[in-house]
Amino acid sequence: MNKKGFTLVEVLVSLFVFSLMVGAITSSFITTIKTQRHILVEQKMFSEISYSLEYMGRQLRLAQKDLTGDCIARGNNYFIDDNGRRIRFLNWDGQCQEFALVNISIVERISNNRRAVFPPELRMTSSSINIEGLVFDSAGSNHGQGLNQPKVLIVINGRSRDLGIPIRIQTLVSQRKLNRIISF
Repeated sequence: MNKKGFTLVEVLVSLFVFSLMVGAITSSFITTIKTQRHILVEQKMFSEISYSLEYMGRQLRLAQKDLTGDCIARGNNYFIDDNGRRIRFLNWDGQCQEFALVNISIVERISNNRRAVFPPELRMTSSSINIEGLVFDSAGSNHGQGLNQPKVLIVINGRSRDLGIPIRIQTLVSQRKLNRIISF
């Protein structure tokens, strides 16, 4: 007997094996694309929140004591308000500056002078991130008295709007400009 083709069973088995391989490859490809999207959203969110945190930290490190009481209470370095969701201070340039959580965004306001009269706020985070929590907490001496240099703990809790990926970042910032004269 001379065979020149495949039987129906052989064709069906090979078609079934081929279908399983294509299904496995497709599933792997879809999983890879989903993972890549997740990582890209996470990177964007981390980058944006890190930038905001670094900017706030830099401004708070360079803050100065308000000796006149125009921006915050006289003799203070920072004023934390709104259950820790808002901080006000006199920045390095002598302007009253404020960071706050408004709705689901971190915002900044800078006055044109030492007084706490602010123009409209500037959003620091995009609409792709929901900031669920922003907490400022004073660590050390807020008034610059004693041996403790003023420090501010900043905690940010956020979530990506489209995938719901959570993020939590915190840092402790100490003021660079010493409030007390050190003699040797």
